[in-house]
Amino acid sequence: MQHHPMTLFFLSPSHRLSKVDFCRQLWPGKEDASETFYRLINRQKPIIKTNNNRYIVADRDRAYELTVKEPAN
Repeated sequence: MQHHPMTLFFLSPSHRLSKVDFCRQLWPGKEDASETFYRLINRQKPIIKTNNNRYIVADRDRAYELTVKEPAN
């Protein structure tokens, strides 16, 4: 399950998706998948940040964006 959000980020032209879009695509039969979504994103944030120059940015829990961190000079 942990690779599915990353796939959705990469398939989105802006690398940005709303929480609702994530939940609909990841758990289509679940009426409210908010808590499941938050747990999944919170588990992924440190993994992504540690292993590459990308990180997940939240826009007040409305949208989430996979962002590239520029190297420090």
